[in-house]
Amino acid sequence: MVRNSYVRPLDAPECPRPGAVPGPRPASPDRAEIPEPLWRGSETNPPTSSLVVWTGTGWRTLVWTDCQASSIAAAIGVGAGGAFAWAESWGPRHPDPDLHDWTQEGRELCARFPDPTYAERSAVFDAERAAQENALVAALADRGGLTREETTARLERGGAEYRELLDVGQATICRALHTARRALPEGPERIAVRHAIDDLMYRHVLPADAERIAGAQLDTEIEATRSPAVTAWCWRAVAEYVAPVADPVKAGVEGFRPEGQPYRANA
Repeated sequence: MVRNSYVRPLDAPECPRPGAVPGPRPASPDRAEIPEPLWRGSETNPPTSSLVVWTGTGWRTLVWTDCQASSIAAAIGVGAGGAFAWAESWGPRHPDPDLHDWTQEGRELCARFPDPTYAERSAVFDAERAAQENALVAALADRGGLTREETTARLERGGAEYRELLDVGQATICRALHTARRALPEGPERIAVRHAIDDLMYRHVLPADAERIAGAQLDTEIEATRSPAVTAWCWRAVAEYVAPVADPVKAGVEGFRPEGQPYRANA
């Protein structure tokens, strides 16, 4: 066993903060590429965070620690002229802290080193929004038997009201998955449902029997302020999100008015 110390002596000279290496930051590793190790049975409180570094050809885990990855990254000088050009901190994922449930379900990215610039963060956010929009268009086109151009025109004509309907349908299915996940014990099956929720929310990938599990959720939900009209709206939202109707104007889908121009895809 090798132990490395990254604690700087008090009289050590101040090291200049390294800047970013020219060129784009490498894409983060997939969650499957950096799994948590199988700790020894005698290890009752194993470290939960890790610092992964870019070697030039790929990512590898440098050290496991307890919430000290940023200090280690600063001590070894991650960045231009440092030991490693890029690094990331990964920690445990607790999806339900607001419910006072600290069950760990996989791991998640916590920080990048060197710190991303404002322009880099903006580019990442823009890319994520564009990827989600592209996934929505692709999903609706596949489920409704439409082309991407027809789907884009449909979203533009439906406007905010139609997008809200799609959001409600997605959220209803997501609530059903969340209810099923919370009923499962800690383990691989619960994490698999967590990943299904992520795929639905960020990539619009439907789980198996989406309408059935959403219907079971709506049948069991009891809210004093919920009216039958709201439940019916949720049903319509799920149906439209799962299988967009061919003629939204004739079907009376929210966002499409009969008195408007007939829907016609862009040439």
